[in-house]
Amino acid sequence: MSFSAFAGQWNQDAKGWWYQNDDGTYPVSSWQWIDEDADGVSECYYFNESGYCLTNTTTPDGKTVDANGALVISGTGYLSKH
Repeated sequence: MSFSAFAGQWNQDAKGWWYQNDDGTYPVSSWQWIDEDADGVSECYYFNESGYCLTNTTTPDGKTVDANGALVISGTGYLSKH
């Protein structure tokens, strides 16, 4: 599993939430570290083949994401990166 960390912004449309990096790209079929509240701690999110963040589900690689799309470890904690 590979992870990337970028700055950018969340966007929403009728299909769901997606994340645009500062360079104009967006994650597709991949995990990405995002510090959405700028507290210095990033959460890990999975984006599908259309670039939308998965929520409340299991990702294609068998990981669980919560209602916000953040990766959940052992059902109770979040994988975060400082």
